[in-house]
This record gives sequence, C-alpha cells and structure tokens, in this order.
Amino acid sequence: MQSSLPSFPRMKTSLLALCSLVLAVLPVQRALSFGDVGHQIVGAAADERLQGKPAALAEVTKLLGPGITLERASTIADELKDEDRQRGSFQLPENPGLHQELLAFLAANPRTDAAEDSGHEPPSHNWFHYTDIPIQETSYAGSAKGKFRWDLVQMIPYCVRVLQGTEKADNPRKITRGVALVLLAHYVGDLHQPLHVGAAYLNKNGELRNPNHDADAMQDRGGNNIAFGGGSLHGYWDIDTVESAMNYHRRRRDKSYAEYTPKVFGQELARREPPKWQVNAALPPEKWAELWADEMLPLAREAHERLRYLPLEEASKSRSGAPVTRWPAVEKPHPGKDDYWIWSSNVIADTLAKAGWRLAALVEASLAPTAPGASPAAIAAAPPATTVTTSPTMSGEAIAADDLSALRDKLDSTVTVEGTVSGVGQSRSGTVRYLNFSRNYKSALALVFFTRTVDVPRERLQEFVGKKVRVTGKLGEHEGQVQIVMDTLEDVKVVE
Repeated sequence: MQSSLPSFPRMKTSLLALCSLVLAVLPVQRALSFGDVGHQIVGAAADERLQGKPAALAEVTKLLGPGITLERASTIADELKDEDRQRGSFQLPENPGLHQELLAFLAANPRTDAAEDSGHEPPSHNWFHYTDIPIQETSYAGSAKGKFRWDLVQMIPYCVRVLQGTEKADNPRKITRGVALVLLAHYVGDLHQPLHVGAAYLNKNGELRNPNHDADAMQDRGGNNIAFGGGSLHGYWDIDTVESAMNYHRRRRDKSYAEYTPKVFGQELARREPPKWQVNAALPPEKWAELWADEMLPLAREAHERLRYLPLEEASKSRSGAPVTRWPAVEKPHPGKDDYWIWSSNVIADTLAKAGWRLAALVEASLAPTAPGASPAAIAAAPPATTVTTSPTMSGEAIAADDLSALRDKLDSTVTVEGTVSGVGQSRSGTVRYLNFSRNYKSALALVFFTRTVDVPRERLQEFVGKKVRVTGKLGEHEGQVQIVMDTLEDVKVVE
C-alpha cells in the first residue's frame, strides 16, 4: 500500500496564470490571504467542534446573527479588502447591524500603501493578517525584527479581550464583540498558514539573510516577492496546498467536487483529533496566539530552505509604473524526501485541522463562563468519548469481523463491523499500522491506519488488544485482505 499522496494536478493552469497576473500588477500591499477555501475549512471544523456546546453556540448566534456560522464569518475579513477596492461590494444581508459595525471597523483602520509601522495611526486593517518574523528565529518574542504593534499575533489577543470584556467595545479600532468574533474566525486560520508568520529575508543574490544581524537583508513579504509555481510562494501556500490536501481526501473517498466541499472536509477534520493541538491549560486565551506562531516558524523555515533562489530581478511594472521585483525560486534536489508539493500539502492538512480545533477552543474560552477551579483551556479541550454502550439492535446489525463471506458480499459498501482485537501489525516501512481480528490476519478484517495521515502510535493501538470494538467504514480489499482504511482512531469504539 502506498501511504504518500497520489499524483494529481495541484491547480488549473488558468487559475495559476490569473494569480500570476494579479500579483504582478499589485503594489507592495499583501496580495493574498489564506484562500477562501482554507478559511472555510477552518470555520467549518470549528462549527462542528462547537456542536453540543449550547452556551458557546448561543453566544456565537447572538453576536453573528442567525444563519451566520463561523464558516461564513471566516472569509469576511478578506471581503473587506474587496470593499477597499470597490465601495459597496461587501454585503451582509443576514445581519445589517453587524454589516454596519464591520464598515465602521474598515473606516477606523483604512487601507494604506505605507509599510507596517507600530506608531502609525490609524493602522491599516491589511496589517492585521500577518507578522514577518525572520525564519532563522525560533520564537516570536526572540526577534527584534518583523513584528509590530498591529500584527496578527497582537490582534488575536486584542479580539479575545474584546470578547471577554477586558478591552472596551468602544475602542479606537472599532472592534465590537461581533466584529471581534468575525476577525478571530479569520485570523486563527491566517496564523496557521506558516508564511503568515515566518518571512524570508534575502540579499540581491538570492542568499538567505537574517535582518537581526545582516544589513543587506531584504524582506520577501511572506513569500509574495518570491516567484514560484506560476505565481508567488505565498499564493502557492494559500491556495495550491489547500487544493492538493482536499483533492487527496476527495479522491480517497471517490467524491466529486460538488460532494466534497470545504464544509465536508472541515467536518471530517473536526472528527479526527490532530496531534499536539492543545494549549497549556494554565495559560489565559490571550496568550495562545504567540505559542501558535512559534509553532509555525519551523514550518516557514523549511518551506523556504527547501528552495533555491535566483538573483533578484524585475518581474513587471505596477499600475503606478514602479518596478515589481522578485526572487525566482526552484526546488532543491531532495533525495530521500517527498517532493515539495507532497510535503507542503501534508503540512497544510495538519495545520488546517489544528486551526479548526483551536478556533473552537478559543471561541469557547473567550465566550463561555468558566466554572470555579477549571481553566478555559481545559474546558475547551475536553476530549470526545470513545466508549459506547451496546444495544441489542445495534449489535445485531453489525457484521462479525471474522465473517469473511459476509464482508466480501459488502465490498465497496459502508458497513458496521464488530469483533475482538487480537493484535497489532505494522508494515516493514512503518508507514502502515493495523488492528487485526485474528492471529492469521488474512482470515478476518483488518483496520488500516496510514501513519502519514493518522497519528497512531503503536502503543496506543495496543490498548485495544483483547477488547471488543465496533467500527463503521467502507470495506475494501487489498491483495486478498479485507480491510477498512481508517481516518481517525476515534472511530474505533470500545463496546461495553
């Protein structure tokens, strides 16, 4: 079995060409934010995670209005950029009051072509979407360069404080509680796109530099000034990686584009707990963003260090006639490593999942009252149950895991199977692990886990040995082995 992503087109050439054209004529303003699809996935995952949390959901509905989900809210901050370019383009008929609050926010933080400046008043809302920490640094706090008063890592806690009531709603930035929730739905997604956090600085020859030490370092503006993949490196991470990750999961499930939407993908991610997504339960929510930014820095570093850069060149002219310069980039030779597009797609699938779970946790911690003695992080991170009680009806509908005849009659169908786990198996490469229901593994069903996409330590699988479990999934067969490929260990339910 192959555990790597299958080969498929990342993006239609026409769309890549369009991105290149748009990027070429834009001035120094950031050209792209995490694409709409990426934000919708994060918002949909958070919506799904908040189901069953009545206090938080009631407050979300109160602030956003009926029918406006976090998925819908997640793209609004970028829609306001369109309002900058064409007045009247942004509409929110579902909630006219919130619409007016968002326009007031836009007026209080107007677009500017000026560079980021902590002392600039008023700041531009465009600055709120990113920070530019040099990729050589290991922490946000440890860098003197690249951060500023109005950057992404500062604006997330600002919004949290507004929701909590410790920052007055009638603030100079005109961020009301409703606007704060809209912005968080977007900014948490931005923070989990590595190039919204870590930036490369290069000299004219295309050599990486650290502006904390090197006077000749010039900023790549989060990859917007690096030409890669038919557009910019930033655009590649915003759009191409997300499309590749979705296509991988779409193809595995044999779904069409119409069937496998960002909402569906987000809901799937919400049901698979990503590794190491939790925050330190002792930290207040306004401290979480900096930790998440520190987590993105190594990813941003690798995203740049896997590439080789050519000398700076003039790529085009802006609308004002000023030269637009770029460093062309190509992938370095990488024996023994995945191709860049496979690696980056896997990275973004992981960060999208974490962003969805973390957005839900942050919203709940910021809105819901905290019980005495319990931290907001501990409440928001409460794990889902993995044990179910058997009813005679449910048990009777399940197929026995060692009934190969009945299982083969249902190949390519979604079924519920029950059986006692007899052991744990693993491929020689370690990229595939199995839960088996018979010592002779081919005489019964096997549950298959690809370690590239599902974090399943062998020790965790061993906990199921000797226990009766139930699982629902699509039956397949590989080299005579009847199996179900699992997306998450949460779907393996211990039967009492």
